Amino acid sequence: MQHQNTHKAPCAGRSLVNRLCLCLTFWLLSLAIHADEAPTDPPITTLKTEGITPTPTQSTPRKVYLTNGDWPPYLSKDLYQHGFVSHIVSKAFKTQNIDVQYGFFPWKRAYTLAQQADPWVGSVVWSAKAEREIFFHYSDPILPIGTVFFHLTSKPLKWETYADLKGLTIGTTASYTYGAAFEAAQADGVFSIEEVPNEVLNLSKLLANRIDLIPMGKEVGYQLMREHKPEQVSMITHHPKFIKKVDYHLIINKQADAATALIAAFNKGLEALKASKEYDKIMDNEKEGFYKTETPPTTTP
Repeated sequence: MQHQNTHKAPCAGRSLVNRLCLCLTFWLLSLAIHADEAPTDPPITTLKTEGITPTPTQSTPRKVYLTNGDWPPYLSKDLYQHGFVSHIVSKAFKTQNIDVQYGFFPWKRAYTLAQQADPWVGSVVWSAKAEREIFFHYSDPILPIGTVFFHLTSKPLKWETYADLKGLTIGTTASYTYGAAFEAAQADGVFSIEEVPNEVLNLSKLLANRIDLIPMGKEVGYQLMREHKPEQVSMITHHPKFIKKVDYHLIINKQADAATALIAAFNKGLEALKASKEYDKIMDNEKEGFYKTETPPTTTP
């Protein structure tokens, strides 16, 4: 019995080896047959980079969600098209077949929500600051919002330097700042100032010839005149030279899907608005009071 067992052992060993070889063969054939079915990395549809140049693989969404705030006459949920700056942003995106959905919040909340990038991927409008550039791409400037001098149309103003304002009385507003050059000229006694709590009082004083000039934001000045001095709007105008100027931009969160593509699309749309003179038309309509209420005049821009 012992001899028989030692004689059969080699056969059993060969049988086991044959079975292992057969299994290995089938496994290798299976790999060859299914090689083309191996999983691959998904296609890149969005980029989250520091640059602002879109790549051909980026997919630009058809709708963008932006936070907004209350800053009449530029932005407000209570103005036609949510204010003329909101209208510029919407129209610029529309030229690229992108719709805009605004959400209106207090400014701090609007910024915080845009930082989260879901669903609010950006916000309008903001000045450029180093701390914001950490989180956001900036668009090309949408609008330079600047302070200018308002004066009576009956008293034309010519000025290039503050020395040209010698002897004049300027109506300022409490807590407002007008720039280092303005403050230096005031300290040197080039002109005198009379400070009041709000700009509407300054308009009354200007119309009464009690002051010569009012430094105000251009669009804000005309908005206040339309609201508070509608019968006397034609008596006041502004000098085009800025006392100070700040550019304002659309901001898009760098971590948002297709962030770079969205900025590029907006910039292209803004350029198209300006080339077609549609941008100028919006600005002219704003000056005429087109955006002052939720309901526009009969003629639509």
